[in-house]
Amino acid sequence: MKKYFFIVAFILLAIFNQTAFAEDITYCASYESYDCSYETDTFKDFLDNLDETYFETNNFQTFENYVYLEDPYFKFYIPNYVTEFQLFDEYGGYVSSVDWEDIDLNKNKVHDDIDDLIDSFKKIEQKYFGSSSYYKLDKWNGKLSVLIDYSCYYSLSDNSCVYGYYAPNDEYAASFDISGNYIMIDPEGALLGPLELERDKYDTQSTIAHEVFHAIQNVYISDSFFWNNYAFDNFFEGTAVSMQRNAVSSSQEYLYYIADSQFQYPSYSIFGPTPSQEMANYGSFIWYNFLERKYGKDIVEKLLYAYSTLEEYPNVYRSFLANLKAIEEEGDNIYSAYLEYVKWNYDKEKYTYSDSLKDVYIAKTHTYYPTGEVVMDEEKAPTLFASNYVEFDLRSKDENLHVDFEGNNEADLYVTFLPID
Repeated sequence: MKKYFFIVAFILLAIFNQTAFAEDITYCASYESYDCSYETDTFKDFLDNLDETYFETNNFQTFENYVYLEDPYFKFYIPNYVTEFQLFDEYGGYVSSVDWEDIDLNKNKVHDDIDDLIDSFKKIEQKYFGSSSYYKLDKWNGKLSVLIDYSCYYSLSDNSCVYGYYAPNDEYAASFDISGNYIMIDPEGALLGPLELERDKYDTQSTIAHEVFHAIQNVYISDSFFWNNYAFDNFFEGTAVSMQRNAVSSSQEYLYYIADSQFQYPSYSIFGPTPSQEMANYGSFIWYNFLERKYGKDIVEKLLYAYSTLEEYPNVYRSFLANLKAIEEEGDNIYSAYLEYVKWNYDKEKYTYSDSLKDVYIAKTHTYYPTGEVVMDEEKAPTLFASNYVEFDLRSKDENLHVDFEGNNEADLYVTFLPID
């Protein structure tokens, strides 16, 4: 949650700076005999007074500070300075109805770039809920508010940039008459930020798919339960990254999280709390991709339903128990599934993006036999449930391998041998 408050603070600062553009733009909404017959410096007046050839989209309204429109699943809020920033950059401060036609080809009083962004939401909604959707998600609570605003920020500490997020209601959202939880999406991505990373429409759709799935999680998992656990359980980010990958196959942004995958460097469990300031919760998407490949798309909703029933349990156990329950519904058990994953994870060719994966972390290597015991260092032994890889080099040995494993008496110990050849 610390990261969330930092983001909001930055956005408020960015808004203050962007409002300067409104003072520098003059609009001409209509002409008579090649002379401007109505001139204003207010974007609302400009839109309201465009000639009759323009039509308005569903539930379209103009306000002093923003434009509002909606569709069956979403309510969209576009601050005026977002559009004015684009207009100022293109036309240098004087915008006529003729200029507006250039960036509003369908004449619905919405900038074409914003139209494209809104259309991306419709594409994602079809991926999750459409008649041909394979996820069969059946819960959605009314319409989700979407604030299209500059959310990309630059942090001197980690050079990070945020393109969107799902957030609880706050004073900033209330200034746009938004009540309840909402999504914020940056219409320009990194193009407006100092990082200047190259992103395309599929990367933006990937961000939308990620944040919309957080909203879906919240519908299945009650509001207070969701927000009390969201920052402490990698279940939420892991499933969201997995879903963005599956919903927008043309985007490769999810690959950025592989370096943070605790399966490649398993210093703690894939389930339960994630250490603060770590990105391993995002990296856990690899496990959820494995579950989808093994059991099919319906595992996604089973995971959500399972998690929603675990409020009475301590948060350290919840994602483990959700996975356990969902896998049991598939007629399997988490132990056999995880052992299969261990093999799948070791053999990188099992992944469609294997070239981007690092080799698994080998916690220890043994070259002498028999070994008296195999004991993991405490800092390399994940709590609750996870794997380590221990290598036995047999190349110079003729005798049979004999190993004694010493484990915690209070915990089950599972061992799988993977012959490399």
